[in-house]
Amino acid sequence: SERIWSLIRLLDDDIPQTLPSDRGPMTWTLMELFEERQFLNQFENLRHYIEEEDPDQRSMRSWKLASKIADVFDQYLIYRPQMILDWEQRKLHTKSLEPEKWQSEIWRRLRRHWKEHHKGEHLHRAKLLQRLWQAIEEKQLPEDELPDRITVFGVSSVSPAFIKTMAKLSKLTEVNFYHLSVDPGITETAKFGNPLLQSIGQEGATFM
Repeated sequence: SERIWSLIRLLDDDIPQTLPSDRGPMTWTLMELFEERQFLNQFENLRHYIEEEDPDQRSMRSWKLASKIADVFDQYLIYRPQMILDWEQRKLHTKSLEPEKWQSEIWRRLRRHWKEHHKGEHLHRAKLLQRLWQAIEEKQLPEDELPDRITVFGVSSVSPAFIKTMAKLSKLTEVNFYHLSVDPGITETAKFGNPLLQSIGQEGATFM
């Protein structure tokens, strides 16, 4: 991820260290939105959870819910950036229409809030990653600042976005993955006969 961020900053070194969509700032933004009656009225499930006569209990519930939603959205930005980008175009991405529908509406409301309160286009990682992919395809990255090679060692689980980025970069520079494989000839992990080897083998099979 640090390598990807260094490439993104080749396109724009004014990107702040902390984005409004990072987990901490996003939590506080959600708590601010929860204080808006008009916002909560759009989401009966959220309003039902947050509403509480005791102001201390209400604040605690608001914080817990905001933290959970921010954590989920943070994972989406890492593992499902295309879904986030589709939400911004009002496109749904899964068969679970109702849960995705209200989540996408919250995301678009967050994005409007960020655009109102933050300058520039540095709002979230999915958009920055999209800019990087486009720059790679159009060969806009300064070649003299690209590494001669990128080497990835011993990872058993990475995001699809990371793999996609490395695949695109391989058109511009050498990219090598060094991956642990117990036995490349065995494709069914149950055949290893040892629980530890089965675990390692399953991770490798999933990654590949």
